[in-house]
Amino acid sequence: RHEITLSSILPEKTITYKDALTHLQTEHGNFLDAYKTADGKFNAKLIMRVIVKDNKSYWYVGLIDDSDSLKAFLLDGISGKTLAVREVF
Repeated sequence: RHEITLSSILPEKTITYKDALTHLQTEHGNFLDAYKTADGKFNAKLIMRVIVKDNKSYWYVGLIDDSDSLKAFLLDGISGKTLAVREVF
């Protein structure tokens, strides 16, 4: 038996995944609406991860539709502002 202590490397003011999605909806609502079905349900796979580099946090958000095309967004981990958008495949 060993005791270990874990600590987070996330900078203190990193937003939650829910806040990241809210920022994404605010900035790219028209794009995201294209993934909704006629009854208003969201029809895409979301992939999210938080990344820390040089003590700065970023949210990666990927959207995969039925045709397996991937659109990727990189958001600032503190402000939620979109830093980059890529069509991956």
